This record gives sequence, structure tokens and C-alpha cells, in this order.
Amino acid sequence: MAVLVLQCVQNFSLTHWLWEAVSGRALQALQAVGRLMGWSQPSPLERWFSWYGANQTKFAFWLLYSAALCDDLGLPNYKTLARRAWKGVCKTLQRWKAAPVRLT
Repeated sequence: MAVLVLQCVQNFSLTHWLWEAVSGRALQALQAVGRLMGWSQPSPLERWFSWYGANQTKFAFWLLYSAALCDDLGLPNYKTLARRAWKGVCKTLQRWKAAPVRLT
């Protein structure tokens, strides 16, 4: 049920409208470049856009499902895993004497 609500909310948001406008223009530009270069098949980026559009609901479902499963089993959530990974990146950069970006 949450995935259906999420899908409906996404379709009526300003971000979705902007994404549709930008991605539509980008795909038109890619098609124009492809025609100029003589490509007969769609570019990999066009195929990715079409795949993502067709599978967005499935992706949202599995993301929410896995987050709920981690919560039920007491496993770390995605935010915690991302913070742990970022701390590892920062420690590696410090060992290399590079300036890490700090999260606040």
C-alpha cells in the first residue's frame, strides 16, 4: 500500500514535473545526437531511462520492504550503513593525507 501512495505522491510533486521536463529534453537531445551520428539503436542512456521508468514502482517496493525488514530484524538501517561507509572513506582519505568532507 505504501508503494502505491509513494507512486501517486511522486506523480504530483514539483520534483517529478521538473524531472520529466529535464529528462524529456535530455532524451530529445540524445536522440538528435544519435541521428547525426547514424545510430540506429537507442543509446544505453535511453535504455536505462526507459528501464527505470518501467521498474520504478518495483524498485520503490523493494527499497521500502528491505528497510522494514531490517527494522524488524534489528539490523542497521540504510542511513547507518551509509554513515559507516562514509567514515571508512574519511579514514582512508586521512591516511592518504587528503582532506575529507565532513558530515554535520
